[in-house]
Amino acid sequence: MRARDMKHSKILCCLYHCWLLAIALAGTNSARTPARVTDAMKQVFFRSPDQYEQDELSRLAGERGWDQDHLVAHLCQSDEASELIRFHNDPPRCQELCDHRPELFANLSHTCRLSGIKRQWLDWQPDKLYIWNTDLHAGPIACNAPLLKEAGALVHAEIDFGNCKYNRKVCKDRLKVFGYDEWRGFSLDPCPNFLRQSFFEAYKNDPEFERVDAFICSHPAANCELFMPFNRSLIVYPTTRLEFGRHDDAVDWRKPYLNQRSHVRWKEWVANLQSIAANPMNVVAANSKFEVMYIKYHTGLDAIYLPSWCGGEATWPVILRPASRPEILLAPYRDNLDFPGNDNEKAWAHPILQSLSRAREDYLIANSKQVPEFVRLGHHYPHYETSDLVNHPCMVFLPYQVSVISFFEFYRMNIPIFVPSKKLLVSWHMEHNTLWERVYGHPAHEVPDETGMGDPYSDRLEDLEFWIGLSDYYQYDHVIQFDSWAHLLDLYFATDLTAVRVKMGAVNTKQRHELVGAWRKVLAKVQRHASPRRLMPKQFSHALTSLYQVPPLGPDPPLTIATRPNMGSGTPSATKMGRDCPVIRDDNVRCMCDEFVDFWSNPPCMQERTAAGERWWTSWCIPNQLWFPPNGTETHDVLQVPSISYPPPVDPFDFIAKTMPLQASTPNSPASTRWILVAVLFGLAVTVVGMSYVLCHVRHARRWFANCYNLVFVPRPIP
Repeated sequence: MRARDMKHSKILCCLYHCWLLAIALAGTNSARTPARVTDAMKQVFFRSPDQYEQDELSRLAGERGWDQDHLVAHLCQSDEASELIRFHNDPPRCQELCDHRPELFANLSHTCRLSGIKRQWLDWQPDKLYIWNTDLHAGPIACNAPLLKEAGALVHAEIDFGNCKYNRKVCKDRLKVFGYDEWRGFSLDPCPNFLRQSFFEAYKNDPEFERVDAFICSHPAANCELFMPFNRSLIVYPTTRLEFGRHDDAVDWRKPYLNQRSHVRWKEWVANLQSIAANPMNVVAANSKFEVMYIKYHTGLDAIYLPSWCGGEATWPVILRPASRPEILLAPYRDNLDFPGNDNEKAWAHPILQSLSRAREDYLIANSKQVPEFVRLGHHYPHYETSDLVNHPCMVFLPYQVSVISFFEFYRMNIPIFVPSKKLLVSWHMEHNTLWERVYGHPAHEVPDETGMGDPYSDRLEDLEFWIGLSDYYQYDHVIQFDSWAHLLDLYFATDLTAVRVKMGAVNTKQRHELVGAWRKVLAKVQRHASPRRLMPKQFSHALTSLYQVPPLGPDPPLTIATRPNMGSGTPSATKMGRDCPVIRDDNVRCMCDEFVDFWSNPPCMQERTAAGERWWTSWCIPNQLWFPPNGTETHDVLQVPSISYPPPVDPFDFIAKTMPLQASTPNSPASTRWILVAVLFGLAVTVVGMSYVLCHVRHARRWFANCYNLVFVPRPIP
């Protein structure tokens, strides 16, 4: 029995060691695969390696006889490197290789190109903050850009609206995804959730956006929702009502775009603005005291009062010579007395201007004085230059709402301005509804009214006097108020208009200095949160949630949206159509594309099916247009990068396995895989048989293992 046990133990021991050897060979062979080696290299390569780790990388490459530069080039084109480049943490070896051996990136040269453009943008004017804007009106950003520049910022605007032709420097130049779109851009219709996410996907990898420090939003301010997920400071600076673009039923040309979700989107905008204000990197301001109180009324927030400048690069010189044109201008360019058209005869038939004509005739009879002619600005000057206006003795401003950009422009020119007194303006409104644009809608009041300031939508006398009293025209010194047309004529002949110009010039000089100081404080707050530079988020929903606690937006519900409004009637000029909004299914698309229409049937990103046909491999996509930063400070003076075509994406590690020389046969081949499988199955079979035999002869198991491993056990009686 002992001899037979000895024989069995030797046989079992031999089979056991054969199995262990097969498994070890398989593991060793697998460990020598390029995938295993390159995985180890990735772990070393993407951790900013020290000298020891650099030596380890060299050793791993040297064991296989690989050219280290070629290996590094392919590591730099892996997903891990792409992620680091997106977060402007380019691996130093990749940067070095791009500079000295660019030929290694011939197949996927966008790695070096993207990395280089990002570095150039980040190195462009690093001592200045970069402010970005895409309003749908040229006035707000054009008015304040000179002050922002003097305060130490670079300003770039992409304005998609007709009046940008008066200031070409702010017209859209490289705007993607978003636009005016026949008034739909004000509310991001017809698919606001899809548009917001598309905008983020289009810009999250844009090299220029990596350089941006803050976004400023004014017209409409609610479109700051586009910029919420970018992890940059937001300067919410409304120059007109807060509800514009969300619940603006009082604006005739916006009525076709109101829908069953307008009240929901207004409520969301109020909540978003409160979340924006709660984040210390952001600023909420307004250019009129009316808007400051209006924001307080609807959100409970205290906005900073920052009047618009609109006076150019420096203060205007005071014109001391006598006016060369005798007419008195009736401003602004639009007074709504001929709404909805632009009919001068219709305007002069309005009761307000008819009373002016009668007052002028009566004054001429009573005083035997030659009364200057009154002309409407929009009719007299279809297109005007500043020099045209300053040659008139003065202007009479007929407000159609509480704050307009043109008032600031005229005041900065030091033109004497007459305005109706608060009492007269309230009476005009109660009789003729002249200030219907003082509010853009009638949205719900979402916060408790603890201020006692009254209802801004009410036509009660006390409410009108309070809210209209906050208009810009009543906040500026040396703006002359009149109680009637006859009173206006008396004031005109009794006032030293040249002295008024001088006083207005002094106010403008002082206020410009104060405004530059105020903007410096705003930019200082932005600067505190801009260094070190914040990372650009990868995922839209996660960014909104982490930055502002906004839940995922979800798909847009189907809505009925008009194709184009008919100005003045409030009805669409084309048949209304239903619109099913598309959905971006992948919330982590690593793309830089600028087209998101029909995203899945015509994907903008270079994609290829896997063998299974279900999973998508999404690689980097370069848009048709990229830009290098400008040489100076003019943000529109950029150089477009020529568009190039790229081959399908390549898995760099698969490429290495197929092309790099190995000392052993390629283990990923089918034959090698079969031998490994046979060895493993054989080892398992031996293990099963051997363990069964051991269990059947458990009393002798200890002796077998002793004989196998030459162990000595203490004798013990076997029962």
